[in-house]
Amino acid sequence: MIRKVLLSFFSFAILLNSEIVTASVVSNLHPSLIVSSGYTRMGGAQSVWLADTPEPGLENTYSTGGKQQGTFLLGLALEKTFTTPVNNFETAMGVEVDYLKNASMTGGIVQPMVNVDPNFDTLNYAYSMKSYLLLATARASKLNILPKLGAYLQGGVGAALNKLTHYTETSPDGSSSAPMLAPFGDGSNKKFAYSIGAGVVCQVGKSSQVLIGYRYINSGMGGFKTSPVQQTNNTLHFSPITHHFLTLTLSV
Repeated sequence: MIRKVLLSFFSFAILLNSEIVTASVVSNLHPSLIVSSGYTRMGGAQSVWLADTPEPGLENTYSTGGKQQGTFLLGLALEKTFTTPVNNFETAMGVEVDYLKNASMTGGIVQPMVNVDPNFDTLNYAYSMKSYLLLATARASKLNILPKLGAYLQGGVGAALNKLTHYTETSPDGSSSAPMLAPFGDGSNKKFAYSIGAGVVCQVGKSSQVLIGYRYINSGMGGFKTSPVQQTNNTLHFSPITHHFLTLTLSV
């Protein structure tokens, strides 16, 4: 459903731009700097079969830690803007490159040996996350709703490279469970990504703008490689990976 809405939005923007564009290709190009702060959610619990021997084997269940605070985004964009001669309506098409990072994804819980007894003492696990995004973007803005202040709606589609690294396990106080002998390996996954956002736009000077708003990004799936001591090829992975940001954009 979200993908259909995004495709409809892009189709509308392209159609509108085709009707109003009279400027040259190189005019009205605006670079932007994007800074965002927010949180990340990793998709649901899963069970991973790690070993067949000794009997009865080993299966662990991994639950996620809910909101992962401390995610930030740094991005660069280049947009071409098109302004209608009436109603102060502006559209923009462009390309954007983003870097996302959360160095301390915590709160996950490991339930060891659930194939034997689901009530064994638990472990905590943590890791780091990085994502690199390349998006084609479209934005529609209504300018001067108030003097120099308007509103915008934005969408983007493209690809993400998600990296999960530095997997660790620790025993909480009172737990008799021991961390795994060797951690899962660092993993990378390339996936489809999309974003949607909305907020306010403030006109600064003749051509510069400051945009402040909310942004949702779905960067697909991320996972680890196998541990060198496990006997199977099963991996720990998370889907979807979603991010919620308060975003500040400076366009010049």
